[in-house]
Amino acid sequence: MKNLISFVLVFVFGLFTANVYGQEQEGQQQQQEQHQQEQTPERQIEVTDLPQPVQEKLQEDYEEWEPAEASIVTDAEQYEEGSFYKVKLNNAEEQETKIVMITSDGEVLDEQEEEFEDGQQKHRRGQERQY
Repeated sequence: MKNLISFVLVFVFGLFTANVYGQEQEGQQQQQEQHQQEQTPERQIEVTDLPQPVQEKLQEDYEEWEPAEASIVTDAEQYEEGSFYKVKLNNAEEQETKIVMITSDGEVLDEQEEEFEDGQQKHRRGQERQY
Protein backbone atom coordinates (compact mmCIF):
# COMPACT_ATOMS: atom_id res chain seq x y z
CA MET A 1 0.00 0.00 0.00
CA LYS A 2 2.87 2.34 0.80
CA ASN A 3 4.30 1.70 -2.64
CA LEU A 4 1.00 2.66 -4.25
CA ILE A 5 0.75 5.88 -2.25
CA SER A 6 4.37 6.70 -3.01
CA PHE A 7 3.79 6.05 -6.70
CA VAL A 8 0.69 8.30 -6.75
CA LEU A 9 2.55 11.09 -4.92
CA VAL A 10 5.49 10.90 -7.32
CA PHE A 11 3.13 10.86 -10.29
CA VAL A 12 1.17 13.91 -9.05
CA PHE A 13 4.40 15.75 -8.25
CA GLY A 14 5.69 14.93 -11.77
CA LEU A 15 2.51 16.31 -13.36
CA PHE A 16 2.71 19.47 -11.27
CA THR A 17 6.37 20.01 -12.19
CA ALA A 18 5.70 19.45 -15.90
CA ASN A 19 2.79 21.89 -15.80
CA VAL A 20 4.85 24.61 -14.09
CA TYR A 21 7.73 24.06 -16.51
CA GLY A 22 5.37 24.28 -19.50
CA GLN A 23 3.83 27.50 -18.23
CA GLU A 24 7.30 28.97 -17.67
CA GLN A 25 8.35 28.17 -21.25
CA GLU A 26 5.11 29.64 -22.60
CA GLY A 27 5.70 32.83 -20.62
CA GLN A 28 9.25 33.12 -21.95
CA GLN A 29 8.04 32.59 -25.51
CA GLN A 30 5.41 35.34 -25.13
CA GLN A 31 8.06 37.71 -23.76
CA GLN A 32 10.34 36.99 -26.74
CA GLU A 33 7.52 37.61 -29.22
CA GLN A 34 6.60 40.87 -27.50
CA HIS A 35 10.24 41.96 -27.53
CA GLN A 36 10.53 41.22 -31.26
CA GLN A 37 7.38 43.22 -31.99
CA GLU A 38 8.77 46.18 -30.06
CA GLN A 39 11.99 46.07 -32.09
CA THR A 40 10.30 45.70 -35.47
CA PRO A 41 10.93 48.90 -37.41
CA GLU A 42 7.72 48.48 -39.45
CA ARG A 43 4.41 49.73 -38.03
CA GLN A 44 1.00 49.46 -39.71
CA ILE A 45 -0.85 52.74 -40.31
CA GLU A 46 -4.10 53.71 -42.00
CA VAL A 47 -3.84 54.57 -45.70
CA THR A 48 -5.56 57.87 -44.92
CA ASP A 49 -2.70 58.71 -42.52
CA LEU A 50 -0.10 58.79 -45.31
CA PRO A 51 1.53 62.23 -45.78
CA GLN A 52 0.02 64.44 -48.47
CA PRO A 53 3.04 64.18 -50.85
CA VAL A 54 2.81 60.38 -50.69
CA GLN A 55 -0.93 60.41 -51.42
CA GLU A 56 -0.39 62.80 -54.34
CA LYS A 57 2.38 60.67 -55.83
CA LEU A 58 0.22 57.54 -55.58
CA GLN A 59 -2.67 59.33 -57.30
CA GLU A 60 -0.41 60.63 -60.08
CA ASP A 61 1.72 57.58 -60.84
CA TYR A 62 -0.60 54.77 -59.76
CA GLU A 63 -4.06 55.99 -60.73
CA GLU A 64 -5.15 52.47 -61.81
CA TRP A 65 -4.19 51.09 -58.40
CA GLU A 66 -6.12 51.12 -55.11
CA PRO A 67 -4.13 51.52 -51.85
CA ALA A 68 -4.95 48.53 -49.63
CA GLU A 69 -2.46 48.69 -46.75
CA ALA A 70 0.21 51.04 -45.51
CA SER A 71 3.02 50.96 -42.99
CA ILE A 72 5.93 53.12 -41.96
CA VAL A 73 9.39 51.58 -41.83
CA THR A 74 11.88 53.29 -39.55
CA ASP A 75 15.59 52.66 -39.16
CA ALA A 76 15.86 51.35 -42.72
CA GLU A 77 19.61 51.33 -43.20
CA GLN A 78 19.42 50.23 -46.85
CA TYR A 79 18.05 53.64 -47.85
CA GLU A 80 19.78 56.95 -47.28
CA GLU A 81 16.57 58.52 -45.96
CA GLY A 82 16.45 56.09 -43.01
CA SER A 83 12.68 55.72 -43.03
CA PHE A 84 9.98 55.35 -45.66
CA TYR A 85 6.39 54.33 -46.26
CA LYS A 86 5.49 50.90 -47.60
CA VAL A 87 2.16 50.90 -49.47
CA LYS A 88 0.40 47.84 -50.84
CA LEU A 89 -1.57 48.64 -54.00
CA ASN A 90 -4.16 46.39 -55.67
CA ASN A 91 -5.29 46.38 -59.27
CA ALA A 92 -8.39 44.18 -59.33
CA GLU A 93 -8.83 44.45 -63.09
CA GLU A 94 -5.33 43.13 -63.83
CA GLN A 95 -5.30 40.89 -60.73
CA GLU A 96 -2.00 42.34 -59.57
CA THR A 97 -0.61 43.56 -56.29
CA LYS A 98 2.24 46.01 -56.01
CA ILE A 99 4.27 47.10 -52.99
CA VAL A 100 5.70 50.61 -53.28
CA MET A 101 8.38 51.98 -50.97
CA ILE A 102 8.15 55.76 -50.92
CA THR A 103 9.66 58.59 -48.85
CA SER A 104 7.57 61.14 -46.99
CA ASP A 105 8.40 63.60 -49.82
CA GLY A 106 6.77 61.30 -52.40
CA GLU A 107 10.01 59.92 -53.87
CA VAL A 108 9.60 56.28 -54.96
CA LEU A 109 12.50 54.16 -53.71
CA ASP A 110 11.49 50.70 -54.87
CA GLU A 111 8.59 48.65 -56.26
CA GLN A 112 7.71 44.98 -55.94
CA GLU A 113 5.07 43.52 -58.24
CA GLU A 114 3.05 40.38 -57.71
CA GLU A 115 0.99 38.80 -60.50
CA PHE A 116 -1.72 36.20 -60.15
CA GLU A 117 -1.75 33.30 -62.59
CA ASP A 118 -4.34 30.52 -62.29
CA GLY A 119 -4.89 31.27 -58.61
CA GLN A 120 -1.16 31.18 -57.91
CA GLN A 121 0.82 34.23 -56.97
CA LYS A 122 3.97 34.91 -58.97
CA HIS A 123 6.44 37.45 -57.62
CA ARG A 124 8.40 39.95 -59.69
CA ARG A 125 10.75 42.33 -57.98
CA GLY A 126 10.99 45.77 -59.51
CA GLN A 127 14.15 47.74 -60.00
CA GLU A 128 15.45 49.64 -57.02
CA ARG A 129 15.64 53.29 -57.92
CA GLN A 130 18.74 55.23 -56.95
CA TYR A 131 18.46 58.97 -56.51
